[in-house]
Amino acid sequence: MDRHAAKRPNDRALVYISTETDEEKVYSFAELQAEIERMAAIYKSLGVKKSPGCASALPKLKSARRIAAT
Repeated sequence: MDRHAAKRPNDRALVYISTETDEEKVYSFAELQAEIERMAAIYKSLGVKKSPGCASALPKLKSARRIAAT
């Protein structure tokens, strides 16, 4: 992600389309990188360290899906 965000920050990285609400959100590489960094900071504040044993669930709740959306 870092490489793409540095070379082409305004290009499309992710297109989120809700089949339930017909909402569409396009994330650029720069926006997606910012969301990843925000989520990493949250994990770090919770005490999560580098390891292969951490996973995230992305529920369908609108308020909880901003990374791929919150």
